[in-house]
Amino acid sequence: MERSIFYYVIFFIASIFSVFATGKEKVTDFELGVTLSMAPYGGVGGVNMIDTSITIENGDIWIWGFRNAGISGLGYDAYNEVSPPQRVQKFLNEKVNIIQSAGGGYHILVLDEKGNVWGWGQNGKNEAGAGICNQPYINTPCRILKYQNIIQIGTGEYVSLALSKSGEVYTWGHGSYGQIGNGRQDDINRMYKIPQEYFGNQPVILLGAAYEGGYAVNASGQIFGWGDDQHNSFGYENRDEHVYRTRPVPLNIQVDGRRVDYICGGEGFTEYLLDNGEVWGMGLNSQLGIEAKTGKTAKPVKIMSNVKTLYCRYAGSIAITFDNDIYTWGTEDYEMGGTSPIQRNHHKNITKVDGGKHHIIYWTDKGDVYGVGYGAAHKLNKTNSDNVQWPGNKMDFVIDEMKKAYGKDFIPGQGQ
Repeated sequence: MERSIFYYVIFFIASIFSVFATGKEKVTDFELGVTLSMAPYGGVGGVNMIDTSITIENGDIWIWGFRNAGISGLGYDAYNEVSPPQRVQKFLNEKVNIIQSAGGGYHILVLDEKGNVWGWGQNGKNEAGAGICNQPYINTPCRILKYQNIIQIGTGEYVSLALSKSGEVYTWGHGSYGQIGNGRQDDINRMYKIPQEYFGNQPVILLGAAYEGGYAVNASGQIFGWGDDQHNSFGYENRDEHVYRTRPVPLNIQVDGRRVDYICGGEGFTEYLLDNGEVWGMGLNSQLGIEAKTGKTAKPVKIMSNVKTLYCRYAGSIAITFDNDIYTWGTEDYEMGGTSPIQRNHHKNITKVDGGKHHIIYWTDKGDVYGVGYGAAHKLNKTNSDNVQWPGNKMDFVIDEMKKAYGKDFIPGQGQ
C-alpha cells in the first residue's frame, strides 16, 4: 500500500500553543510542489461528540462527561458522568503517545505518534471498530489501522476517515448517504480504501470530515466531496434537497485546493479556510452566517477574513482569528451560532480549543480551561448539567485531575 511519494512524516511535532501563536506551520514536498498543514485541524480537536468532552494533554487522551457505550475506554469499569476526568489506561500501560483525536456522536478515534489508529465506543454502524473489533460497544481501544503511516483522522456522525502518508483514504462506518465513498448507500462491516482513481489518480494531501460525508484535496489541488450533498453544499445547483454522492466528485468551486488549510461540512453546508485567512462556504445561508435566514447558495460566499483556525460541525461554525478572538455563526443553539459571525467574550489568551457538537472548551496561557454551550452530562460543570454562556465556566475539576497526574506545578493546555 505504502509508496515513497512524500519525504517527510507529518505529525503534530509542533505544540498546539505554537499553532495558535504563529498560525499553521506547513511542510512542503519539493518533488510534488504541494503544501500540507502540519496541524490538520488548525489546533482544534476534531471532535463532534454530543455529551462527552475530550482533550489531548501530555500525549494522553483525557475523557469526561458521558462515558457509557464503551466511551471511557476502560473496559467494564463503571465510569459515569459524575466521575472525575480520566485517562485511557491502555495507552498509559503500553506507553502510546496520542497526537490527534476525533469523535462522532458516540465513538472516539485517536492517532498515535507511530501512525496507528485506535477506535472505541458505540459501534452499531462499525464506526469505531471497522470490522476489526465487532462488539456493539467497544469498551477498550481497538487498533484498527496498524503500520499504515496514518497522518490524519476524521469523523462524521457515525462514519470515520483516515489519510495515510502515501495519500490513501480509508473510510468505515455508516454509509446510507454515501459516506463510505464506495458507490453504494449502505453500511459495511469492514474498512474501505477509496481507489485513488476516484481522486484523479493522484495522492490525497488533505482530508476533511463532514457530518455525513468527507472531503479530500489531491496533489494537484482538486477538491473532492462524497456523502450527503445537501442544500447545494458541494457547489452544484441540485433540484432535490439531498443528493447522495456515493463516490467522490469534484466540488464545483474555482479554488486551488493547495491553498486550503482546512475543509469541513455540517448539516447542509461546506466551508473551507484558505492560506490567506479567508473562510468561504456554500449551502444553507443560515448555516454560513451571511445574514440571510432563508435560501441557499451553490456559489461560494466569503464569510470571514483574518482567520487562523476554522472548526465546523453539524449546524454551526467557530473561527479563531489571528488576533486570538473567537467568532461563531450558524443555527446552533447554546450560543454556538449566529445569523452572522459574532465575536464572543472570552478569557485570554487562548492556547488550544476542543470542540463538540454543541459545545467548545478552550484553554488559556494561564493554565485555565473554560467550557461553553450544551452542558449535558456534567461535561462543563462538576456539579450540574446546565448550559453555559460566554465567557464560559471555569473547569477546575479538569485541572485538578491533571495536576494529580502530572504534578502540582504542571500547567495544562499549553500543548499536547
